[in-house]
Amino acid sequence: MAKLLKSTYFLLLFIFSAALMQLGGGSCPDVKVRLTNATYGNGRVEVCYNGEWGTICDDEWDITDANVVCQQLGYYVAKIAHHSAYYGEGSGRIWMDNVQCT
Repeated sequence: MAKLLKSTYFLLLFIFSAALMQLGGGSCPDVKVRLTNATYGNGRVEVCYNGEWGTICDDEWDITDANVVCQQLGYYVAKIAHHSAYYGEGSGRIWMDNVQCT
């Protein structure tokens, strides 16, 4: 069971990585996902697309999505997935909406 969960988790990570690579372009740095308003690994998730940083809408954001982003950023696991602009509303575009890692 643990092996299956680990395989599923890495598949999610791969899918999210592929989505971020699709967003790449312009003058985005090598890292295309970041946390803003961040303290100790907590913050608003932003992605870079076509050289411009923007947010991910948190309407359907859950712990699975948070775990994938945490892995992208080098963290082990998410402890909680906040929504309702918990870390403040973004000032740029919303580049991703209704994210649902499965």
